[in-house]
Formats: sequence, structure tokens, C-alpha cells
Amino acid sequence: MIRLEELTSTKLGRLVDSGTRTVVIPFGSLGAVLAPTFRVGFVDRRAGGRGTLSVPRKAVREVAVETARGLVADGFRVIALVSTHGGNRAPIEEAAQTLNDEYRYVVVCAPRGDVGPAPGAHRAGG
Repeated sequence: MIRLEELTSTKLGRLVDSGTRTVVIPFGSLGAVLAPTFRVGFVDRRAGGRGTLSVPRKAVREVAVETARGLVADGFRVIALVSTHGGNRAPIEEAAQTLNDEYRYVVVCAPRGDVGPAPGAHRAGG
């Protein structure tokens, strides 16, 4: 697995120049690979337990759009915005649509459904 957060700028440039054009941007409470996971997303305050952090849906959408724009500028041409938490699905889909409208030479997708070993799960304390 190649993790963006572990690459230097030089190594990232070499990777893109050698033909790697796909990046995954995970959103949610689970670990994932490639781009750093945005661990704080939108959670209905009534659904979250003590210690659950949340940002507005609009913020999730904007983070996805701006992160993807930076990766497009770095040379990536296929971007998957992956939700590991149900509350992030709608703003991530909106971000994908915005980016697909903006870039004709880039494919941005937001696969339906949550992924991972325990999609949408939060750790319960005892």
C-alpha cells in the first residue's frame, strides 16, 4: 500500500510521473489507505455518543472538494471519495459531482455504501 502521508514531495512526483493516477480519499471513523483519513465528519448529534466529534455537512463537502483539487494539481486523474460513515455519504456525493463538473479529464467517484470491517461503527467504551 502506498500512503500519501508517508511520501515526500519528490517521491510523490516520481510516482505520478511514472503513471500512478489514482488516489483514494477516505472519510469516516475507520482507518484506510492512501490519502490521510478525515476522521471527523458529519454526525447527527443525537446519534453520536459522548466524545463524538462532528462538523457540518457543508464542511465535509468542502474538505473533499479542496483535497481532491490539490491531488488533481499533483497529477492524479482518478479519485475515489470513500465513506466509512453514513453521515458523510451525501456531502461526498455532492463533492464528486462538483469535481466531475469542474474537471473533464478527471474521474471522481463516491461508491455507494459504507466500507470497511465495521462500516459506520464507533468504538463503544465500557
